[in-house]
Amino acid sequence: MYRELLLRTISCAGNTENLTFETHTIQPGETKSFVKSYRAVQIAAVAVSGDGDTDLDMFVYDEQGNLITHDTEPIDECICVWKPTDNGRYVIKVVNRGAIYNEFGIAMN
Repeated sequence: MYRELLLRTISCAGNTENLTFETHTIQPGETKSFVKSYRAVQIAAVAVSGDGDTDLDMFVYDEQGNLITHDTEPIDECICVWKPTDNGRYVIKVVNRGAIYNEFGIAMN
């Protein structure tokens, strides 16, 4: 349901290499983590779109655990775009701030 919107959003970042899309269900108060490798100086982008029932927040961390970027707007759509300074694995965390579950899609380039 959100696949096309998310994939178009990610493709606007310019780097459509290794574009992926997944759907998940996240329980109230739960954090789901995703690990993705990115190369230095290429635009990295992650977008999340939920079912509209709760607030979802997204946080991106590098291999050392440093917070790189985040989206904590009070809605269930999140977009994080950054330019990695090093090749490496990044951890993307999606948090459900609501009192009920949320079904969401996540797209990553």
